[in-house]
Amino acid sequence: MRELNKEELIAFTALPHVAQTIAVMENVIKHGAEAYLKFTCLHCGSRQTMEKANSMYTSGECEECKGISDFHSPSVELGILLHAGTPVDLIDQIFHG
Repeated sequence: MRELNKEELIAFTALPHVAQTIAVMENVIKHGAEAYLKFTCLHCGSRQTMEKANSMYTSGECEECKGISDFHSPSVELGILLHAGTPVDLIDQIFHG
């Protein structure tokens, strides 16, 4: 997977579904928790979790069907998975202030 140039990165992060996901992830990181990017495979519908915490990707490979989902697509469902050890009070603070 290649890195995006500056113009591509600006355009990618401006996509509404990407911008919303990045905002949530930044808030999670700001509070000291670990967040993993999740996506629904555009090919088989399987929910997938990216391996590296606190990272944003532009595409992901499905472990089930090996298809590549392009996160530029407005059809892709992105989400955040918090590390299992995140304390409940921190989760409340992250999402409810």
